[in-house]
Amino acid sequence: MSYLPCNPVESGVLPQQAHNPTHISLDGRRTGPHGSAAFRFKRHGNVWKINADTHYDPLKLAYDSIANDSSYDPFVEMPTRETKGISHGICLKLKQGSENMFIYLMKRKRK
Repeated sequence: MSYLPCNPVESGVLPQQAHNPTHISLDGRRTGPHGSAAFRFKRHGNVWKINADTHYDPLKLAYDSIANDSSYDPFVEMPTRETKGISHGICLKLKQGSENMFIYLMKRKRK
C-alpha cells in the first residue's frame, strides 16, 4: 500500500492505469471483493484508504469533477452497511453515485 500525501489519482491511480490499460480495477481483477488497501491519502485532515478492488472509472470521475471546479467536493461521507456482522465504519461515496468504489476512513484527525 502506498501513502500518497498529495492527489491520489494523479500520483497513483493514473500512472497505475497507464501501466495496466486493460485492467478495470486497481488490483486487476474483474470480480470479487479484495479488501486490501492500494493507496492511502489525506482528505480534510483524515486518513483514508482506497481498497484494491476499487474500479478506475469512479476515481477518474471524482478527479475530473475536481479538475473542472477546484472548489467542488465530489464526495460525501457515509456510514457503511453492516454485512455479515462486519462494518467498515465510514466510507466516501460520490455524490452522483459510486458503484465499485471502496474508500474507507482509517484515522480521524484529532480535535
